[in-house]
Amino acid sequence: MTDLRYPIGDYVPVPFSDDERRDRLVNIAQLPNMVEAAIENLDADQLATPYRDGGWTIAQVVHHLADSHINFFCRAKLCLTEENPLIKNYDEVAW
Repeated sequence: MTDLRYPIGDYVPVPFSDDERRDRLVNIAQLPNMVEAAIENLDADQLATPYRDGGWTIAQVVHHLADSHINFFCRAKLCLTEENPLIKNYDEVAW
């Protein structure tokens, strides 16, 4: 039985080509518009609906996407601009 907390299964890293890398970057660039299109006609009750029993609501997933991407952007920018970059961890639950 599939664990619904991880509906696509375990992550298995695989190498990918330059074309696949470009496709993934395009997907990342398109994500904000795709999310907006997916939720723009949802009402408050729909946004408050969990995507699975015991799971986050649609609104929480959208907020998590934004938090996660903002956090990564800031951490990557710090790594690229600091003299001696330090990979900083953070308390995800508190964040």
